[in-house]
Amino acid sequence: MPSRRRGGRPLKPISYATPEAYALAAFLRRRKDESGKTLRDLEKEMHVSISQISTYIGGKVPPQRFVCDFLKATTPDPHRLGLLQDRAMELLRKAQHPAPTEPGPVRVPSGDVNAHLREVEAHVEREARWDGYVRAARRSAMEHPYPGALPGTAPPPLTAVYLRQQVLPRGKHHSHGAQPIPSRPVPAEQILQQGRNGVVLAGPGGGKSCLLRTSLISSLDRWLDCRRDAAVPVLVQAAELAQRRRPLPEALAASVTADLSAGLLEALPPEFFREAPRPGVPWLILVDGLDEITDPDSRQRVLQTLTTAAQVHPSLYRFVVATRPLPTAELDTSCEVAARYEMLPFAPEELPDFAKSWFTCLALPDAEEAADRFITGLKDTNLADMARTPLMATMLCQLYAADPGRYLPAGRSEAYGRFIDLLRERQHTPGSGGMATQTRDSIERYGPGALEAAHRTRDHLLELLAHVAAKRLAGSTEPVVDAVIGQPVAQCPAGVPKHVWRSFVNESLRRSGLLSWRADDLVFLHHTLLEFLAARHTVRDAEISAKVFADLFEHRWQPTGADKPWDPPETEETSYLGFVLDAWSDTDKAAEVTSALHRIAAHGGFSGRHFLVNQAVQGTSLPDSVRSTLASTLAASIGTPCQDPFEHLIQPAEAELLAKLGDERGLDYLMATARNRDLDGTLRRVAGEYLGSLGHTDARNILDALARDRRLDMDDRTEAAETLVSLGDRRGQDTLVELAKSPYLNDDDRVTIGDFLASAGDPRAQSILAAIMTDTEMESFTRIDAAVSLAWLGDQRGPEYLAAFVVHPSFSSPAQESADTALQHWRRRYGSAGRRYSATRR
Repeated sequence: MPSRRRGGRPLKPISYATPEAYALAAFLRRRKDESGKTLRDLEKEMHVSISQISTYIGGKVPPQRFVCDFLKATTPDPHRLGLLQDRAMELLRKAQHPAPTEPGPVRVPSGDVNAHLREVEAHVEREARWDGYVRAARRSAMEHPYPGALPGTAPPPLTAVYLRQQVLPRGKHHSHGAQPIPSRPVPAEQILQQGRNGVVLAGPGGGKSCLLRTSLISSLDRWLDCRRDAAVPVLVQAAELAQRRRPLPEALAASVTADLSAGLLEALPPEFFREAPRPGVPWLILVDGLDEITDPDSRQRVLQTLTTAAQVHPSLYRFVVATRPLPTAELDTSCEVAARYEMLPFAPEELPDFAKSWFTCLALPDAEEAADRFITGLKDTNLADMARTPLMATMLCQLYAADPGRYLPAGRSEAYGRFIDLLRERQHTPGSGGMATQTRDSIERYGPGALEAAHRTRDHLLELLAHVAAKRLAGSTEPVVDAVIGQPVAQCPAGVPKHVWRSFVNESLRRSGLLSWRADDLVFLHHTLLEFLAARHTVRDAEISAKVFADLFEHRWQPTGADKPWDPPETEETSYLGFVLDAWSDTDKAAEVTSALHRIAAHGGFSGRHFLVNQAVQGTSLPDSVRSTLASTLAASIGTPCQDPFEHLIQPAEAELLAKLGDERGLDYLMATARNRDLDGTLRRVAGEYLGSLGHTDARNILDALARDRRLDMDDRTEAAETLVSLGDRRGQDTLVELAKSPYLNDDDRVTIGDFLASAGDPRAQSILAAIMTDTEMESFTRIDAAVSLAWLGDQRGPEYLAAFVVHPSFSSPAQESADTALQHWRRRYGSAGRRYSATRR
């Protein structure tokens, strides 16, 4: 039916001279219809007569000025306006210079014209969604993922205080991808910029969320500047993917729309994530908080979904998962398509710059001098190591800025407790914006009983949240507001409408500073905040406290003669249990807990001592007597010669634990062992590697000497050299090149060295791999492995030789099949270039 202008006669059907003119007129008319404006409205806004407007949207080709003014009048959103103007200018250009046609009038719109118009409209819609997503995602990522504590202040933008971290590969160094996985520490952002699949591991507060956000910001900035990137990032929470048990595009659309709802004009449909965001460019799905899913099966399901998508649709999806360390078996689900990386903490010399950035943003006088005083104060705490993680450094900087004259917290739990006190102080800011005033304004009208109930709820908010945190840690998905209102102290009082009370509780929770909106629910700002509060609830509840105590200190002891006298908790539980241990120290259970810790330190074996040292390193305030027992037990262990050849490598590990406690005897043992030429070579090499992980100044020279020591096995020399490379010392690469030439080296290890050098960016790697590939004396599968490595390095000799190996008369059928499989894999990744070689000699 023809369009009508409000209160007037119908608009005439479009009269046009060419299909291009029709497409432009239909495009403009659709803009008018969608805007809801009449011709008279447009006449007033554009200062153009109704007759002229009707003429131009009726088929006559308009001037450019008219098109621009018309779109401004019908498109209020500036982002969408820019996209529509681009499309309109393209249509106008075609209408002004139409394709040659047969003579005679054009009377009826052809199917081609309508198809073209639909295609243009669909493209405009896709571009509008793209632009809306990019801008909304960037704005959301700019928010700092850690809470702001100073009363009257908000956290600075993430990019203002972000300090870049590095990652170190874990596991295999070579990946069948576009580029080799680096074998030495590299900037963490570099891994995400390359758009490869990966799993990033870091402890509590280790910077995982900050990394994903800043990488997303950097990538989207490049896209906004019209610079192409390897992939388009999309950030989602692992819990969202676990809860939304539906196809990946639908889960992404629902999760991202919910997270970015404040910045989007319309919901993102599943189709948006079902096709490549840009031609030839995949989505890079950034998944945060896999460890926060408490059910192992659900974690597995998320990993399997991502892995399958990356395997089946490699040109459409890639992923990077950020998580705390999880059992190796769980992560093996993704090992075929994803490399693993460990995030490294700040270097000690980087902390002053980090603190200065924060103090500058918080407007402290003389930020540089304040940073120096802050670093000096850290040395008197048990948090000097923990302060090298972004979350703890952020909290400590804010605590210092709030009261520069006060001592810094001695341990992790004290830091969290004082930080939450600051958050509560901000909540009680006086004035019309404070919670007290807003509570009175919203509840007082329902009577003094209602107001008293509101104040009681607000005063018990921390205890209420501790209860909710404990339920969440146990796997509950009940909305936070419902869980709070379900507790007796926060139930809706008589006479108050339920929606009013719910709104009050919701606003109180939001203003607490401990939670933020994500999708359709409030969530804790950081998982460690949840763990801290859950631990407080555990200790206050006698029944739960007794159960946790029994599980930790009674049920984990194994029968005499077992490999582990004491079986430690899962890795993902250690942070929460550290908060529990601290909380017990302020209760009447303190003496019983200390006694149990002494037993683990003295008789818990290596696993027990490892658990306790890790607790100390993460900032748990172990009693001094327990630390003393622990140090004495470790020192006795390394001071007694080990008679069991299968257990002798435990001693360097015990020495490392002792060194982490700050006891010099651990370093002394490692130094003496690594330098003693009369000892087993593997023992010496392992001691040298521990020195490297501890950052000892002599570690590099020791490892270099071990790598060049001809009396050591080739395996030990190779591993010592590789460790040296991972520490950033080029001498390790030089030694590996020499080892690759040795006739005593296993052929497979020779390929491994070539791969490792390639991952270190050493150009000599290709020569080593090519020599292996062309050596007819080498075993066939070894030559195939070398060819595969060369192919993925971009050396065309690799696929050429693989094609030859497929039909090589001296290769067995399994070897030929292996070469063919590798070639087809390479061909699928590199398209026509690969097909050229797959056709060779067939």
